[in-house]
Amino acid sequence: MDRTKEAGALGEPLYQDVVNAVSVALDEGSAPFQQKPVIIGGRYGLSSKDLSPAMVKGVFDELKKDHPKRQFTVGIDDDVTT
Repeated sequence: MDRTKEAGALGEPLYQDVVNAVSVALDEGSAPFQQKPVIIGGRYGLSSKDLSPAMVKGVFDELKKDHPKRQFTVGIDDDVTT
């Protein structure tokens, strides 16, 4: 989860860094896994909004789903990119 919004980007900076690191590790054969794991990314704390324990629980609940959302926002109604 990242505390920034990058308009027009494929994802927030931390999400992109993780996707890239996993891809490089798989290509080099140094990854501790054989297949690319499900990687999701989200943003929180925009406009100085707090992140509550209930919001964190919501993220973990999303991860438990068969097909979790790849991108999400918690703590605000992001009506521009939803």
